[in-house]
This record gives sequence, C-alpha cells and structure tokens, in this order.
Amino acid sequence: SSAKTVIATNTKNDSNNDDATAAPEKTDDSAASASQPPSYPKLRPNHQFVYLTGDSPNTLTTLDDNTTYIIGGIVDRNRLKRAAIDRAESIAAAHPSLDIKTARLPLDENIDFKGATRILTCNHVFEILQKYRENGYGDWRGAIMAVMPDRKDLEER
Repeated sequence: SSAKTVIATNTKNDSNNDDATAAPEKTDDSAASASQPPSYPKLRPNHQFVYLTGDSPNTLTTLDDNTTYIIGGIVDRNRLKRAAIDRAESIAAAHPSLDIKTARLPLDENIDFKGATRILTCNHVFEILQKYRENGYGDWRGAIMAVMPDRKDLEER
C-alpha cells in the first residue's frame, strides 16, 4: 500500500469564494439525501492526518502508509503569514476526533538555501513526497534536490 496525499490549496474560507456557483435546484431525491449525514471513507485503525506547512515546528522524518498528508497551499506568504498552519489548527479544532497534526518537510536539515527562499509550490511538495517514496523512503536530500527549481542556488548539506 502507499501513502495517501490530499492537496488543499485554498486557505480562504470557502463561503468567501468569489467564484462560488449557485447550488443546483433541489429535487425530491436531493432533498432526502440532504437530510442524511455525509458519508466518509472507512479508514484503517490508527489512521493519522498530517497537514504539511513550512510554519510547523515539527519536522517530517518519513512517510507512513496509514497517514493522509495534506499539502497546505498559500498564494502570498508575505501577505498571508501563517495562513496554512492557522488553517490546519482551525480544522483540527473543528474536528478534534481527526487528531490532525502539522509537520514541515526536512528542507533545512538537508539543503543549504544560501539565502534563497524556502517557499515551495504545492506541486513541488507533492513531487518531493513522490520522489522520497520512489527512492525507498530513505533519501530526503535526493528527493528535494531532484525537484527544486534550477533557479535556486542550493547546496546539499
């Protein structure tokens, strides 16, 4: 089995989304299903959720097959400081039974950024996780260096 990844790129409250479209008209069938609680996939015992954000004090050390990794995306770090970790904490507070934790990729432990930004796109984070898995769960440095844009002047530690 493999680690699961959920990509979450919108840190804004969905009700404030300017692109929201109108809900479809309710029919008798949809009205009946609207009164039923939502169904969720069955998770294995001890399943965990880890919200990945560069603001987390916790460092991701490996990937676990019984964990869903949520990639917390932000658009403008200068304008939205801590947006992803605040979103993770908000979700965790609203759904305490999910026991959502936060973590960051081990970038500083493996790469000398030499002043370059540590901000990654959601695609970069996903690709790093994928490369780490492809490399046998043992080479963060190789996974990070394989994915980072060439424009960043990076050095392996």
